[in-house]
Amino acid sequence: KNEAEINFLKSQINPHFLFNTLNNIYSLVSVNSPNSLKAIENLSSIMRFTTYETNKDKIEIEREIDYINQYLDLEQIRYGERFYIEKEFYIENSKKMIHPYIISPFIENALKHGVVKEKDHPIKISLKTDATFLEISVSNKINQHQKDETSGIGLVNLKKRLNYYFGNNYTFEIRNDHETFHIYLKIPFDAEN
Repeated sequence: KNEAEINFLKSQINPHFLFNTLNNIYSLVSVNSPNSLKAIENLSSIMRFTTYETNKDKIEIEREIDYINQYLDLEQIRYGERFYIEKEFYIENSKKMIHPYIISPFIENALKHGVVKEKDHPIKISLKTDATFLEISVSNKINQHQKDETSGIGLVNLKKRLNYYFGNNYTFEIRNDHETFHIYLKIPFDAEN
């Protein structure tokens, strides 16, 4: 029962991203943009990850980071030069195993509900690992003009999965002052990892 619930939660990836991306690629192709092939390649990699990697119990952390980078590349194509992200990845061992789709919802949430077009308010992503822990911190200016009835579903699903995987042995914090949204997660690596 628990495994079926986890699979259900992992399968609830936002379909709006797929539809928006396909529309963006259509626009790129219609004007013969040189970015269209790169966008198709990125989308293919993303779909491969969501189809195959998220069905596994654990994956190497580098696989999820590859997914995040492909995702950010697609968004960069979408927004062009006005796409402001600051990211810092300090990964001690990229072969460490994690449950799939643990890091990605943080970035997806920031891009979906945050402001990416303001140079003075970039989305900030920090991902760090050492021998025993993974920490991720993401902050973004809140997009005040966006109304989304499904807001927060991804983070609610993530919280349920974290409870299943780690019990009480993790730190999950959200700060929202109605201008800036900040989210933080610290999870342990398994002893055999």
